[in-house]
Amino acid sequence: MDQTEEPPLCNDMDPPKQPPSHNDVNKPKESSHCDVDKLRCHPSSSNTKQPRDVVSLSAMELPSDHLYPRSVDQSRDFPSSCEMDQPGNSPVLSDMGTSTNPTSPNDANSNTVPPSDMDQTMNFPTAQKYPLPTVGSRKQARLQERRGSNVSLVLDVSTLGMVEPLCTISTPRDTILQLLRTSKRPLDASQLQEVSRQTHILDLEYQQIPPNFVNAPELNVPGHALKDRYKTILPNPETRVLLKGSITEEEDNSYINANCIQGYGQSAKSYIATQAPMVNTVEDFWEMVWQEESAIIVMIVELKEMTEKCVQYWPDQAGVYGRVTVVVNSVVSGNGYTVREMTVQVGSESRQVRHYWYSTWPDHQIPPAGPLLQLVLDVQSYRKTLCSPGPTVVHCRAGIGRTGCFIACSACCEQLEQEGQVDVLGTVCRLRLDRGGMIQTTEQYQFLYLALALHSKKLGEKDTDQSTDSISSKRREQEQEHDPGPQESVSE
Repeated sequence: MDQTEEPPLCNDMDPPKQPPSHNDVNKPKESSHCDVDKLRCHPSSSNTKQPRDVVSLSAMELPSDHLYPRSVDQSRDFPSSCEMDQPGNSPVLSDMGTSTNPTSPNDANSNTVPPSDMDQTMNFPTAQKYPLPTVGSRKQARLQERRGSNVSLVLDVSTLGMVEPLCTISTPRDTILQLLRTSKRPLDASQLQEVSRQTHILDLEYQQIPPNFVNAPELNVPGHALKDRYKTILPNPETRVLLKGSITEEEDNSYINANCIQGYGQSAKSYIATQAPMVNTVEDFWEMVWQEESAIIVMIVELKEMTEKCVQYWPDQAGVYGRVTVVVNSVVSGNGYTVREMTVQVGSESRQVRHYWYSTWPDHQIPPAGPLLQLVLDVQSYRKTLCSPGPTVVHCRAGIGRTGCFIACSACCEQLEQEGQVDVLGTVCRLRLDRGGMIQTTEQYQFLYLALALHSKKLGEKDTDQSTDSISSKRREQEQEHDPGPQESVSE
């Protein structure tokens, strides 16, 4: 059986190839893998002198594929450690792809070496120059060159710093708050009388007011659901009342479903809107009254309307609620509501509190405007007699419907008396900034306009009566000036 003879291996004693003759200049050059394999596979020993052509390879530009042919695993770009440790390999390539001996000053910054006679002797392909791309007129930012390649990496930095300016993005929450802060429609007395009869316009106006309800995650108060009558009607976090006396090291009982409400004249705490007390919140209610130094409580709900709407949180004569002692001094009924004079005491300190109970407003209905307007004016009149009254506490069942009507009517009545005009839309929006859902239905919104129109009419009649009285008094004064009085008879 014939055996194929293997070609003899190249050794260090092979004579170097002769330079090509004049006739072979135009012939294509053939790369000699034998010479390369000789360097990689049969390195000379440390005691053997290396051939001349091997030593000169350190100054040449060799493609990496010639020195280290790639295997199936393309991720290997460099020789293994065993190959690099062999004598004769490490001095051959000091830095692949980088020229160490430029031939001229013009080529000092170039990554290639011009062809030489040694290139022709070893039959290696001549390295080509790759011009670097230019990026406008800016200076090129060059990264470290990759090993085994003479192609430079260029980073285009011409667009760095060209970033579009940031713009303000409004969230739905921000849009709602901005709308509530800026909405307004002031009306004088004649305009108020006309608009109060246009129910369809008031309906559209009410529907455009954002309710500004609060979600439970926004409140972020553990265990608050046990003290809420309705899980969807929660106090706004920015204005809610905190019970400071109920905070201890063991637990935090500062939560109560109540908000401070801004009144007329930019007073941040003119009112406190809250829900009807429950069995487990009666002590919190009286703690709030004492803490905020409130002298007036307005209750606009029945104790029972088919079902329980509010617990009786006051005693018939005297009672103790937490650390607060409440004593009822007198009870007077009239004009559609009941007034109780109370003494509230904590320790040795006591204060007087007046409790108004308006019980003629049925749930989900609209009462006559006269009785509610009279209640508003009576509360305002009593408040003016107090030296330093705290916020007026107002509550119905949920603390947003009838409570919102009373507070809005009170604030708008003051505006009518002081300015001669009223902004119902702006007032309701301001209330909803402090507590979501104030003025709960369209009918309540229309009722508010009717009550204010009635008050405006009474103010006009009062002004007319005052002007009539003034004119009458002036006429009497003028008549007295021109009247000579009784003349004495002259006797001769």
